[in-house]
This record gives sequence, structure tokens and C-alpha cells, in this order.
Amino acid sequence: MFFTNRLLGSTSWFAKDPARASMPVVMDPPLTTRQAARQAAAVLPGVRVRRLLFWRYLLIWHKPITPES
Repeated sequence: MFFTNRLLGSTSWFAKDPARASMPVVMDPPLTTRQAARQAAAVLPGVRVRRLLFWRYLLIWHKPITPES
């Protein structure tokens, strides 16, 4: 149906919202990846930090195994 409408030119391919006409504002991240890694290491010893797309990061931490007493 979308393809047919596109070929006939009867409607646009998608609805355009005039309120979203401008690009989003890019803001500075609150922490860099290094700063987040330092703060995470202070709380979770042995944490690993992986960088992801678009300035995201992933914290990987495994709870240490403690012998039961």
C-alpha cells in the first residue's frame, strides 16, 4: 500500500511533523567514558568498560565468588 501510494504520488512517504523540522540539539555528555570508568572502578573493583556507538558505554562487572563460612 505504501509503495502504491508513493508511485501514484497521492500521499507523502511519511507524515511530516512541522514541530520536528529542525535537527535535535546536541548536548555535551555529563561524563566522558574515562571519567565514567574511574567512577565505576571506585565502586565496583574489577569493572571493565566497553565503548559503544554514539558515545555510550557498557560496564561489565562480575561479582566475586566468596567462600561460604
